[in-house]
Amino acid sequence: MARDAVTGMLLAAMDLGQEPDAPTVGDLPLGEEWEWVYPDIRIEVALAIRWERKKAGLTMQDAARRSGVALGTYQKWEDPEKCNATLKTLDRIAQAFGHDLEVSFHPRKAS
Repeated sequence: MARDAVTGMLLAAMDLGQEPDAPTVGDLPLGEEWEWVYPDIRIEVALAIRWERKKAGLTMQDAARRSGVALGTYQKWEDPEKCNATLKTLDRIAQAFGHDLEVSFHPRKAS
């Protein structure tokens, strides 16, 4: 249920025009009693794309141009309700921001 709560909180904040901040690991408590809770994968991906663009100091138009797509296409990638990026798309975005795409699997604890 924690995943649903985080997902709902992020969507509600964005509906209200509030921009969620990128997480910073240094500000979080560490230890066995703490567990990361991630939102729905579509929201996580859309926000990661948005945070990388902002970190690079780019507008959406700049990012679309670097990615070789129309602005409307790029805007969908940053929209949690519409993001359905493929691995090929994510690789294209990573390259546009000067990164390599890394995909990994981590054991998930029941929540």
